[in-house]
Amino acid sequence: MCKKTITYLAFMLITSLYSQEKDLKVGLVLSGGGAKGFAHIGVLQVLEQAGVRIDYIGGTSMGSIIGAIYASGYNVAEIDSIIKSLDIKEMILDKTPRNSKTFHDKERGKKYLVSIPVKKFKLQFPKAISKGKSVLHFLTKTLESVDHIYDFKKLPIPFFCIGTDLETGKAKVFEEGNLSLAIRASGSLPALLTPIEIDGKMYIDGGVANNFPTDIMKEKGVDIIIGVDVQGKLHTRGEINSVFDVLSQITYYKTYENKEERINMADVYIRPIIDSLSVTDFDKIEEIIALGREAALPLLDTLRKIARLQKGRKPHIKKRIKNSILITEFTIEGNKKYTNNYIEGILNIKINDEISYSKLYNKINNLDATGNFSRIQYTTSNCGQGKRLSLSLEEEPINSILKAGIHYDKLYKTSILLNYTYKNLLFHNDILSLDVIAGDNLRYNLDYFVDNGLFLSYGFYVKTHRFESNYKSYIGSIDKFRDVRANYNDLTSRGYLQWVLNRRFALGIGVEYNYLKVSNHSYPNDETINTNSYIDAIAYLKIDTYDDKYFPMRGFLFENTIKLYLESFEYENSYQKTSSFRSTIGIAGNFRKKVSIKNQIDLGIVFGGKEKTGILGFFIGGYGENFIDGMIPFYGYNFNVLENTSFAKVLTNINYEIFKGNYISLYSNFLYTNNVLGEKTSDDIHNDNILSGYAAGYTVKTPIGPIEIKRSWSPDSKLKHWYFNIGFWF
Repeated sequence: MCKKTITYLAFMLITSLYSQEKDLKVGLVLSGGGAKGFAHIGVLQVLEQAGVRIDYIGGTSMGSIIGAIYASGYNVAEIDSIIKSLDIKEMILDKTPRNSKTFHDKERGKKYLVSIPVKKFKLQFPKAISKGKSVLHFLTKTLESVDHIYDFKKLPIPFFCIGTDLETGKAKVFEEGNLSLAIRASGSLPALLTPIEIDGKMYIDGGVANNFPTDIMKEKGVDIIIGVDVQGKLHTRGEINSVFDVLSQITYYKTYENKEERINMADVYIRPIIDSLSVTDFDKIEEIIALGREAALPLLDTLRKIARLQKGRKPHIKKRIKNSILITEFTIEGNKKYTNNYIEGILNIKINDEISYSKLYNKINNLDATGNFSRIQYTTSNCGQGKRLSLSLEEEPINSILKAGIHYDKLYKTSILLNYTYKNLLFHNDILSLDVIAGDNLRYNLDYFVDNGLFLSYGFYVKTHRFESNYKSYIGSIDKFRDVRANYNDLTSRGYLQWVLNRRFALGIGVEYNYLKVSNHSYPNDETINTNSYIDAIAYLKIDTYDDKYFPMRGFLFENTIKLYLESFEYENSYQKTSSFRSTIGIAGNFRKKVSIKNQIDLGIVFGGKEKTGILGFFIGGYGENFIDGMIPFYGYNFNVLENTSFAKVLTNINYEIFKGNYISLYSNFLYTNNVLGEKTSDDIHNDNILSGYAAGYTVKTPIGPIEIKRSWSPDSKLKHWYFNIGFWF
């Protein structure tokens, strides 16, 4: 192929000798190839080194992304800097940050392994792994300076890209419209990014129809076509090892029908040696760029000859990505069930306000986090002194979802979670959720909530918990302990009103009914049963800005709950007026990106009632999430072996991410209390106001949730405990 190119150029040089008036026009074609498309940057480096002026650019998929950024006025050094600053895999995964979720969702926590929509009793799998919000946001921000240009021939370098009509499979040549949407359509790799709608039609990756559009470039009247080909090849059976291999194989069937013909249309054909790489090798950017440069360097002399036949180069204007946007107009289309007021209330976008692009993206995430929209597209364009923000939506047609999760820990044992969620049961913004937890301890949670956003919301829930814990209890003689097995059964139901501000601040009031039964069985035949059911009025104030539930790197947590026990039905004794107060204050921060520190203070006190409130007091000990009110984790002691009507606890947790998703964790906690049920030695039995405990552990983040192993100990009790859990807590 290089021989053919040099021969052709020799002919061009001869013809140019008698006509120095002619200005050689060069068209650049960049193929699709997923992550392998980063090789285009290396080729562009050599083209700039040779002094070649690009007069037209055409591309497909990743080729359209790199090509469009170059066509909009960036030079290759700026593109290289932009691409290397991105976390491509995170951008494609398109995760919704925790702070974008509704307060209701944040409180319910992360607990499901899979989530599959159901329509008419049939499972509906998603169209792709990612909705592509992050990709579209990146393109919108990067191409902001040309978002007023709707004719791509009027870009600093004329441009076109290829998409594929999802319904017909035919190629669509995008030469006008919104540039960001056109590129997003061209790069919608099947199963990776969802299709995108433009002018009422749905489009997927252009590589399905035409992955190397030299034929389209031929029509543009250029004299020389430089083609950079990073297309994959058809795999052998042994090379197909993943779903992406299967999809890329299917994609290449049609592409390979006209492959040689399109290659022959390129006057200079550059083929980087990248067949060993995958379309998803987004973590190998530098390696792939280098391979592109290596492929183009042998043609440097040829490219310089092309440059000498051109009459000058267009001056480059250094691009600066703007960090903010002034919104002077805001339009919404596609919404039917959800009103403009509802959408505007979630986005909280005000006309003539200047906001950063990062805040704009967060607002889009807030809308996506509702789960009410299957497609969210937005564009920006010039409008007066600022920008028009145009939002295009497709409402989620599926109301019901099946979810599942798994978990194991020492307390609740093996658990399998099955959930059925139904949205819009009575109102457009309500949600009904039923958890059934099977395993060693059968439980269920029923939750109904009407989320009115900034307005007053309301709901109710019913939850059950049951588990068994074992501990050693001091029995009078300083050298004697007895083994105790305690069974806990809890049922809690609550109706409440809640007001939320900015998804971080919640204020609520409600009424609860609670039933709690604790049975203590000690060896050999001792048995104590404490049973209580009561009704209380509750008020709470919560602020939660943690960026992650389990491993927060930054954020703040502030929870205050007051309960007034209106009526109590005790097993033996008559009820005396009682109330309680609980407070949690936590703050998390990080340094050097790998180490995070969380400090937390927990306070609790029971007012009134008997001298010892018993089952309405606080049970302290163990680790993890105890879902029963009044049960407080404390490292160094077993589950619930400490009891009191008041306590103060300080916890410090340090997490070091030794490599991605793997953490070494250290814990220290201190407790003020004055009533101990068990796990005390003779030396400490009379000096028990301040207790301490420590733990060290190793955690791995996995698709099923964190897998943790911890060793805890206390210098007070002299006892040590191993803790092990798999999956999210529920």
